[in-house]
Amino acid sequence: MDIDARSEALVKAPLGCAFLLIAAGLRLPPELASEPGISLHIAARAVAELSVWRPGHAAVVRDVLQRGPQYKWLARSILEQPGAAWWFGPLDRVEQIWVSRAGEPPDMQRLVSPTGPPSKWERYAQKSACGLYTSTRIAGTTSIFAAVREGAGDLTLALPAALWRLEVSQEARVFEIDSPFAWHTLCAQYQAAGEDGRLVPDWSKVAGEWDAVHLSFGGLLTADRVRVESPAGWSEHWGWDAEQTLWLRWVFKRAEQLADFDGFFESAPLPWTPGLLGNHPPMEGVQIPRGRPVYPRSCELGRSFGSRSRPQAQAAAAGARLLGLDDQQLGSSSRSGRQPVSRRLDGHRAR
Repeated sequence: MDIDARSEALVKAPLGCAFLLIAAGLRLPPELASEPGISLHIAARAVAELSVWRPGHAAVVRDVLQRGPQYKWLARSILEQPGAAWWFGPLDRVEQIWVSRAGEPPDMQRLVSPTGPPSKWERYAQKSACGLYTSTRIAGTTSIFAAVREGAGDLTLALPAALWRLEVSQEARVFEIDSPFAWHTLCAQYQAAGEDGRLVPDWSKVAGEWDAVHLSFGGLLTADRVRVESPAGWSEHWGWDAEQTLWLRWVFKRAEQLADFDGFFESAPLPWTPGLLGNHPPMEGVQIPRGRPVYPRSCELGRSFGSRSRPQAQAAAAGARLLGLDDQQLGSSSRSGRQPVSRRLDGHRAR
């Protein structure tokens, strides 16, 4: 899928539109909005704003879908940036971060593959109550970490959090969800009936042919709450709230324990905006000033991080401030050990 098609997919999806509205409201230039440490938080903020449990949810969704298409130019500009190259890409098999339930190491014997038809909760949540969940570490953080910080969904973090980096076998069979159509394909091929008649995955059938299902960052932004119909029926993805991977069986080559995460720092994440129902004037055709773009007040640019170029160092410094991390925590993805990630859905924790 090319950039034009992905830009179109973003402005047709509630979460994609919300992402663009928040980025535009903060007046972030595309090169900064695409940086992983910042884009992950924009997406998490969008998930929180579009929560189905918020009053007026339906009105918010209608509003963002109405106003989002005017920012298609911004979607394209962001997707053209190097920082967005990973959005729709395949699973990173080296940087998968897992949070231990009670400090115990990952154990092949504890990973239980689903068997039998999905439970009532699984039909509702469209997730498996079995298996193991990870999120990709990039730029010293993860999508689930950002979701916890922004209060997206019902993701929580118990402290101190024991973290492990899992390296995945190259032979592992990973089903990629990078669009609403990919999700529909999964549901149609391994179908069960949801409570409202939609197609949902039967995870025991999925496990018969696949080792994992990866929802990419781009897949999250374009598939969440987008209905797709075919002769097989209709599907509508929801409830995953972050880039993550469901592992249906043990396919890991190596597990490395990282330093425990002890808590969030006090520095502010993304500054709060008036809300998606507030007025963000159309910006189509408006050129973002190159001289002095407007950054959130919490950003202090110009710090040096290793051998990065000045623009990279500026974006990394901004990302650190927005994430509320210090320099040691930001680090490089190869040596940073303080990337918290946790999930809980209706009492189900990552195992």
